Amino acid sequence: MKLKFECPLTWNDLAGTSTIRRHCDRCDHAVYNLSGMTRDQARRALALHEGAGKKMCVHFVSRNGQIVHD
Repeated sequence: MKLKFECPLTWNDLAGTSTIRRHCDRCDHAVYNLSGMTRDQARRALALHEGAGKKMCVHFVSRNGQIVHD
């Protein structure tokens, strides 16, 4: 996965309490927590955005170069 931008805000800085989706007041975008999803849910979410030609803001935890999923 290639990241074009790394936001200085943390997941806890974002508005909301959902474990999957929060709102960034700084850039006015939804941010999706890939680590709060199963691997299949994350793949579907990424594919939906990519298929629609939309940019997607994401948060994730990685270990040994791999995204950690619920």
